Amino acid sequence: MFKKVSKTFLILSITMGASFLSTVILGRKLDTAAFGLYNLVKKFILLGPSIGLLGMSMSFTRLYADRDIITYKVFRFVYFISFITSFVIALVIFFIYDFTYLQTGLVLLIIWLTSITKFNTQYYRLKNKYLMGQFILSGWKLNFLIIISAFFLLHISIKENLLLLIFVSSFLIPFMVIFFYIPPKSNAKQYTNTLTKLYKFGFIYWLVNSIRMLAGQIENFAIPIVASNKLLGIYSALSFFFIISLKVISTSYGYVIFPEVSKGKKLNWKNIIILFSAVSLAALIIFPIFGDKIIDLLFDGKYNQYLTDNFLILFTLIGIMKSIYPIFHHYILGKGEKRDLIIYIVLSFLSVILYIISLVLLEKFFQVNLESIIYLTFFIRLMNLSLISILLVNLLKRTNKN
Repeated sequence: MFKKVSKTFLILSITMGASFLSTVILGRKLDTAAFGLYNLVKKFILLGPSIGLLGMSMSFTRLYADRDIITYKVFRFVYFISFITSFVIALVIFFIYDFTYLQTGLVLLIIWLTSITKFNTQYYRLKNKYLMGQFILSGWKLNFLIIISAFFLLHISIKENLLLLIFVSSFLIPFMVIFFYIPPKSNAKQYTNTLTKLYKFGFIYWLVNSIRMLAGQIENFAIPIVASNKLLGIYSALSFFFIISLKVISTSYGYVIFPEVSKGKKLNWKNIIILFSAVSLAALIIFPIFGDKIIDLLFDGKYNQYLTDNFLILFTLIGIMKSIYPIFHHYILGKGEKRDLIIYIVLSFLSVILYIISLVLLEKFFQVNLESIIYLTFFIRLMNLSLISILLVNLLKRTNKN
């Protein structure tokens, strides 16, 4: 498993590094509202496929974990269904965020292409081609960095519509890779049986992933609605280093854990705990001391006026908690029974509802500002992680007995 994690980590590090640089460049060059839009679209990229794929990427992995023959028609069917669902999601976004028709059309393409690449990457992970799988999933970040760098070198200003078009263009190469590799094996009976099973297993995964992704990113979707894109831009600029620097290792493990435990393999939890304890301890020592200097360097002092010592500690703790989620999430999906998944859905849904209620009360009786958003996010993350930890411990106890 370490070899597979290492391969995933290699590509993930490169692409997350590209995303890191893109965020730094755009954080410096764009106005605060446009930078908020950039971060909002990145959250659409995370949440959109979880809703649009209807859980079929996860059910596909569980269904084909120990099989060699895959029906090519399944992929075309998923592409068609994901386009329909992406269209519906884009309409919802249009009404909630007051996008123009052009912006809504570009968001539709972004969500659809993201859904396809996310489904395609599961195929390569099942085939133990983790390098290719990770490139298909996150290679767009490299393309995005190259395109925006070219625009700025040519002194071309990037406005909101152009920014969305760049997102669309970035997905084209990872999207096209799949057409050169999937074997065209199919027969009518296998195709029908596969679709039935994809729906049967997919629905619960759809609920899990959709609600979990919404719970994990709820503040990013809520801030523009109750406040503004400007506040989201400030929050994103101050928090992104603390989050992205800690998530790279855990995300690498998470992407490998789900297909591996679906095949019946066991995890070395002792090594995982030691690794993440060491990383968390280092973060708690380093980030509160040097975090302000890092933010100052990254954004050329643009956001220094919003940063405080308390924020440094809170963002570090939020980053640590968010880095733990991928491990827990993918293990529960891979080993959990229907009962575990339902409990997981309920816990995630409760965190979303609690966040929304708290935000409404905050807006009505107090003030929605950067400080209140950070404290509220920290509280919800802590509560949710504690409850999910209890679920994971019970799942591990039951799994070890079996």
